[in-house]
Amino acid sequence: MNIRLFLIGIGFMICSAVMCAQDTTSAASYSYKRKGFINTQLYIPNAIGSNFVSDGMKVKPGFKLSALGRIYPKVLIGVRYSIFEAEITQSEFTGSYERSRVFLIGGDIGYQFDLLSNLDLIITAGGGYVSYLGIKDDLDFRDSGGAIWLNPELSYSIFKWLAITAGVEIRADYLNIKTAPQLEGNFNQVTYLNLGSGLRFML
Repeated sequence: MNIRLFLIGIGFMICSAVMCAQDTTSAASYSYKRKGFINTQLYIPNAIGSNFVSDGMKVKPGFKLSALGRIYPKVLIGVRYSIFEAEITQSEFTGSYERSRVFLIGGDIGYQFDLLSNLDLIITAGGGYVSYLGIKDDLDFRDSGGAIWLNPELSYSIFKWLAITAGVEIRADYLNIKTAPQLEGNFNQVTYLNLGSGLRFML
């Protein structure tokens, strides 16, 4: 996949959504009467570039749970939690352990763009805490740090209380791993382009 072209496509989608939102007057206004929603989503983690995840791990699909509430009709604020696991394939890039579990918890702020009566685009951005748990037999150790992300997500409403979603998450993890200066780029930052889909429950 050409990551640069993909990101350009995402940017074009966002710009188109903004222009469409400015032109439409018959959007899903019923959604504004609700206080917010809960998202559940399965996603595929995809570490890009050269780093200890892309070079030394085989990642498995992850799970994301988020809750967003309205502070204005189209402005949202909330929290998210996500997790994925990975098997170690080349320990020289990761360290001497067998598998890894990656947790993230943080806060979101977002804005909703109405596209059609049942279709909208919500763009969220946020930051939080990330932890990489390395596991081998009965022993484990943890590397932690911070993360930031940008998450455009399309939503199609099936009922007033239920929608299906699909989106992409651009995420950067910054870890506090002590290593040689020439290796810091491989161990202290991991950038992801995650693809996911799931369900949204309106509250």
